[in-house]
Amino acid sequence: MPTVARLLWVERKIVKAREWFLRTVKIDPDLGDAWAYFYRFELTHGTEVSAEIFILTLVFPVHAVGNCFPVPLPHDSQPFE
Repeated sequence: MPTVARLLWVERKIVKAREWFLRTVKIDPDLGDAWAYFYRFELTHGTEVSAEIFILTLVFPVHAVGNCFPVPLPHDSQPFE
C-alpha cells in the first residue's frame, strides 16, 4: 500500500496520496517504512505545523519496522553531536 501512495505522490495527486498514506499507517501501524515516507510527504507538501503534529501525535508511539527503517529507536536517544 505505501507503493500506491508513493505513486500518487509522484503523479502530484497530493490529496489522494495523503489519503493512501493514512490508510497504510492505519492498516499496518508497525510498518516503519510507511511512516517514514508519510513523514517525508508531510515535510514536502504539508505545513511546518502539520509536520510537527505528525511527529508528536503519530510517530512517537514507536513505529519502526521495515526494510528502510529496520531498527526501533529508543525514546530517550540523543541526536549525534
